[in-house]
Amino acid sequence: MEFKLIMKKALIATAIITAGVTTYLYQQQSEPQGAVQIPAMNELAFVPADTLLFFGQLHAFPIKNYLSFLNVGQTESQRAALEHDLLETKEPAGIFFASLMQQYSQALASPQAFTTTFGLNDDVKGLFYTVGLLPVLRYEIAKPDALWQMFANAEKESGLVGKKENIQGLDVVKYELANDSEQLLELVVAVQNGWATVTFNSSFNEEADLLQALALEKPQSSLGQTDTLQTLANRHQLDGKSIGFVNH
Repeated sequence: MEFKLIMKKALIATAIITAGVTTYLYQQQSEPQGAVQIPAMNELAFVPADTLLFFGQLHAFPIKNYLSFLNVGQTESQRAALEHDLLETKEPAGIFFASLMQQYSQALASPQAFTTTFGLNDDVKGLFYTVGLLPVLRYEIAKPDALWQMFANAEKESGLVGKKENIQGLDVVKYELANDSEQLLELVVAVQNGWATVTFNSSFNEEADLLQALALEKPQSSLGQTDTLQTLANRHQLDGKSIGFVNH
């Protein structure tokens, strides 16, 4: 199924990006000086304590410095292969993802192009976690119009038009990626209070999961209410700027 190929390649791309971020953070970290206090962050109140995985950039991350550090040429072949596979599909969802990946690749031409394309400040905070099985990406955004333009470009190329909805006062856009035999999968995008949210909605999750993913409702127990992050920072002598874990 073409859609499965798209998702598989998207996960590979995510893994490549994550590995690059991890390498950068490791090389930039100074010698441990003793763990620092994990900063209070309002957004952690929306992260379930039982999230399957978590990565948080809790202090503003110098995205331009990271892109300067990252050797874009080393990943050119991976991006080219990814785009080739995506462009082979004739489904609107496949073309939609191909457009997004092309725009991402073009944005990597320079640090300035990247921050402009995604509407970012030079320094960015961000979170990646799960609500149930729903992956959630949230990050600070300075110019939301840039993000919406990127999705508008993908709409134009694919014919996959987003459906605008208002959920508890929040304007969101849903992109229907699959709808087969009562199995629904939607990409959901929203911007609120200076943060962009990209997540999914499906026929398998509860409505409450989507509300939590959109930071409209808080989980009964959140990561912000636990000492999980502070314990990890203390145990491994982390500087508290960024931290992540897999809940095993």
